[in-house]
Amino acid sequence: MHVALRTLGYRRTARWIRLRRPPLAPVDAARVAADGVAALRRARRYGVFRGNCLSQSAALQWWMHRAGAQNQIRFGARQRLGQFEAHAWVEHEGVALNEGDFGAEPYAPLRGAGDARDLESRLR
Repeated sequence: MHVALRTLGYRRTARWIRLRRPPLAPVDAARVAADGVAALRRARRYGVFRGNCLSQSAALQWWMHRAGAQNQIRFGARQRLGQFEAHAWVEHEGVALNEGDFGAEPYAPLRGAGDARDLESRLR
């Protein structure tokens, strides 16, 4: 995913993920999510390309979509110690799956273009 994001960009990579046809059989989405998060942690720990939160979230999104589990990638931001930080994570049924891997302080989710414009005022 890291290479795909670097070469294709986020929009084309996300489109590629959505175009992959999920299986028709019902899946245990909670199990798929747990397996995906565990695989990401192993890859981050032992892999050559550890990536960042965006590439890891895209990989988890692909993993879940491939298995037929509904999910959505989310973007957020926060201000910590005077620094602006952005983050991406995957949600399934409103639960952030890989959020806890990137710090205890929560990120303010970006919900739309209007929200992005006033993000700085909301972070203060």
